[in-house]
Order: sequence, then C-alpha cells, then structure tokens
Amino acid sequence: MVDKEAIPCEVCGKFFDSKTVMKKHMDYYHNEAGNLEEIGSDKTRSQYASKKLIILATIGILFALGAGGGVYFAMGLSSPSQAGPTIGGIQCNTMEQLLFHIHAHLDIFVNGHLIYVPPQIGIVDDKCIYWLHTHDSTGIIHIESPLKRDFTLGQFFDVWKSKLNNSSSFNEILGGKVVPIVYVNGNKVPSTVNYKDVKLNAHDEIAVIYGTPPKSIPSKYSFPEGL
Repeated sequence: MVDKEAIPCEVCGKFFDSKTVMKKHMDYYHNEAGNLEEIGSDKTRSQYASKKLIILATIGILFALGAGGGVYFAMGLSSPSQAGPTIGGIQCNTMEQLLFHIHAHLDIFVNGHLIYVPPQIGIVDDKCIYWLHTHDSTGIIHIESPLKRDFTLGQFFDVWKSKLNNSSSFNEILGGKVVPIVYVNGNKVPSTVNYKDVKLNAHDEIAVIYGTPPKSIPSKYSFPEGL
C-alpha cells in the first residue's frame, strides 16, 4: 500500500509522496546517508553536512591551487617565489623547498687527487637558493625541490659553473673535452651514458674521475644523521 503522506528528505529537505520514492532519492543522491536505517536525528544530518562541506572545500582549494600552476607543499601550502634566473631547469627560490628533499654525495678526482667541492654552490646570499646546492665543503649535494622529479649531475654542474665570475678554470677541469669516468655507489656507469645524465638519487655516492683514477673508488658515504 502506497503511503500518500508528504515525506521530507532529512538531508536536503525535499518532500516526496511515498516512502518508496523517498528511499530511491536517498539511495541515489545521499547513498552514504541512505544506507542508514534512520536519518532523523539532527546529529546525523549535521555530521553528514559537515563531511560534505569538508570534501567540497578541499576540492575547491586543490582546484584553485592547481589552476595557479601546481600544488606545492613546502613549509605548508605555498607556491615558491623565484628570485633568480632558472639554470638548466633549476629555479632559485626565496626559501628552501622541502616537498622533495634528498641528498647525494659527490667526489671529484683529477689524476688521483681529490678536488675541492666548494660550499654555497647554488646559494645566492640574501636572495635565493637553487633546488640543487651545497652548504659546506663536504661534497654533499642537497636536492630540495617543490616537485618530485629526477635531477642530474649535469644540472648540478651547470648551477656550480654559474656561481663563478671566471668560469675558465671550471671549463678546463670539469667542462672541457675530457670525458670523465663516473661511478655510482662503486659501480661504473657505462660509457654509452652521458655523465651529465647521471641521476642524483638519495644517498648516492658519485665519483667523477678525470685522468688517472685514485687507488680506490669510494662506494659509499656516511651521511650525518638526519640527512
């Protein structure tokens, strides 16, 4: 027997002339709430409405940020501000970007001698910091980016080279015609791979060797705790 009384939907307030029609409405439009046997309490309606508002608000925030050029989660929800020229696809931002944060170690040998890797590569004092940079002279490369993506040895060299006022010495040693031999974690990179394309992965030990190799090839590096 069909019930002809006006029955309100406890979620959206619409009225229906039978429980059967109302139930179909609930199942179709409010399936989460419609699966409940009783939705009559104010508490249930409030919980459902609150959850719906949270979902809609989250979608709105993500859409707005995405329309602005990407969603960045670095020190909270923020879009990185660029304050220096882009070098090899690497930006220089006004603050460190920590969404993608890993470290690799670089050793450079020339005729068996270890070459000094200077501090502050990729750091422009009081202005900006590149996604690839060094803080000290240990050879640790900091990869700190608002995007999770691959970074290469060649990109780090490009950032390093740009720091120098006179790049002739860099070109003679690291950017000349001599092609180095590269080892990653003690394993030789095939000669068919351009050394500039070697990827910087978390806790990699990268040895770049020009001329006569050292007596031993480093295969690992003891990173400080927390890196």
